[in-house]
Amino acid sequence: MVPGCGHLVYGRGFILEIDVEVVNVTKTFGEFVAVNDVSFAIPKGEFFSLLGPSGCGKTTIMRMISGFGQQTSGQIRIAGRDMSGIKPYQRPTNLVFQHLALFPHLSVARNIAFGLEMAGERRPAILTKVAEALDLVQLQGYADRRIDQLSGGQRQRVAIARALVKRPTVLLLDEPLGALDLKLREQMQIELKRIQREAGTTFIYVTHDQREAITMSDKIAVINKGRIEQIDTASAIYEHPSTSFVAGFIGDTNFLHGRLTSVSSGHGVVAIGSSEVQVPLNFIAVAGDAITLSVRPEHLHLGPASNGACNSFSARVDDVIYLGSLSHYRLALDGGIFLTAEVQNRSNAPISRGDATTVSWKPEAATAFPAVRG
Repeated sequence: MVPGCGHLVYGRGFILEIDVEVVNVTKTFGEFVAVNDVSFAIPKGEFFSLLGPSGCGKTTIMRMISGFGQQTSGQIRIAGRDMSGIKPYQRPTNLVFQHLALFPHLSVARNIAFGLEMAGERRPAILTKVAEALDLVQLQGYADRRIDQLSGGQRQRVAIARALVKRPTVLLLDEPLGALDLKLREQMQIELKRIQREAGTTFIYVTHDQREAITMSDKIAVINKGRIEQIDTASAIYEHPSTSFVAGFIGDTNFLHGRLTSVSSGHGVVAIGSSEVQVPLNFIAVAGDAITLSVRPEHLHLGPASNGACNSFSARVDDVIYLGSLSHYRLALDGGIFLTAEVQNRSNAPISRGDATTVSWKPEAATAFPAVRG
């Protein structure tokens, strides 16, 4: 290990310096297991999101990394140093919360400088660092403004500048955009990613909002009931979910339930009602096993089956939701099965509510999972 650096991971032609390592971490509250044997490593300069529903354990993980909570077992290392027994203010981390806790009686510059002043830095160094932070968040010229003179997005930038000005190894952000309206939240997602990229600081972002995580993250850890279900890039998680929970939590999907009738060379045939569909299998299964299929709405084709779309059903359009450039079709199949298809709106005649149609998809468009029991 290089002194002052995190753990080094050697790959093919490259070296990754690891800023954060969470190793077999468990956190219990009495009999309740909030975090269950969680492990992951975050390379230096990565935007890493902890994504999951309320109560899944993501904020508990963040609190243990920051030192505001202690793990029951396991180890947390930051920049290669074991954080056991290290108090929050001694850790190379900083935090940004949804409630920004800015000082209303101080100017923008004084808010940003507060941590540096408390650390006893000299005034010339403080002025330089504050100016650099204002430049980073594109608030040049706002140094003397009061907090109540700023918009919500500008206040957000001040909070981020204040957190970054002390140059932490890791910045932890706990749903910081949750209080903003939708349009501003979307703008700040892009802005936050730009700030992270330019600063080069490792960000750990806690959110329940899948769109936030997909928009900003280099890697996402999807958490459910205290366990990590999958860690990967946004595109890999969306296109190749490893569990049915991930498939349902990330984006919209259709679930179909059936039973394998045959298995051959990594593919299976699944009986769904009175029909059969073909699907790739990436797990060991045998004929008779219960299977759950996930098919994204945009992978469904309406009308005569296209080339390679051998999985097809007769359907009736139950409802149509017009969304500008695309429409969502709710489709009723035999046996009480409903699917949602997402179709781009074009000049050709649209399908209307009550119309009979055919819905189909290519085998590789579906992901199969062992049916969850219990």
